[in-house]
Amino acid sequence: MNPFYQGGQFEEPVDPDAALSKELSRNLSAGPSVHATAFVHSRAVVIGNVTVRAKASVWPCAVLRGDIAPIEVGEGSNIQDGAVVHVADGLPAKVGARVTVGHLAMIHACVIGDECLIGMHAVILDGVGHALARALAARADEPVGAGFMGGAPGAPCLALEHGLTGDDDAQSKRR
Repeated sequence: MNPFYQGGQFEEPVDPDAALSKELSRNLSAGPSVHATAFVHSRAVVIGNVTVRAKASVWPCAVLRGDIAPIEVGEGSNIQDGAVVHVADGLPAKVGARVTVGHLAMIHACVIGDECLIGMHAVILDGVGHALARALAARADEPVGAGFMGGAPGAPCLALEHGLTGDDDAQSKRR
C-alpha cells in the first residue's frame, strides 16, 4: 500500500527542507522592526523577524538572527557587544523589559523575563524560561529555578525562594 495514496488521490509528501525554506523566507522577508527611540549600532547584525522595543539598545558585534522564528527585545533592554540572540524551529527568543544581556552571552530560543541580568559569557539554551530568575552570573550555564548562578559551569550561589528584597530590586534598577 502506498502511504501517499489517499482515497483515489495522491498526497504530496511533507518535505522538511521545503517547510524550513518557507519559514526562512517568511521570517527573513519580515525584516527587523526597530522603535524610533531604540538604538542599534551600525556594527550590530539584526536580521529577519526581530522587534526592538522603545529605549532598547543593541551594541557592536551583537547578532540577532530571527530566521526561523521571531526575536523580541523588550523596552529599555540592552544587548551588549558580541552577544548572540538566535531561535530554533518553533521556538522564538524573547528578552523582557529592562534586561541586560552581557558581553558575549548566548541567548538561544528561550524566554528571559523582565529586569534580568544575563552576565558575560552566559549561555541560555532552547526552551528555558526565566520569568523568575533575576540574575545569571558571568559564564554560568542555565539556572535551575529562580536564583543566582555563578561560575563555569554554573552553580547556585543564592536561592531566591522568597523573591528579591526591596534593596535587591533597587540595585537591579540602578544598572
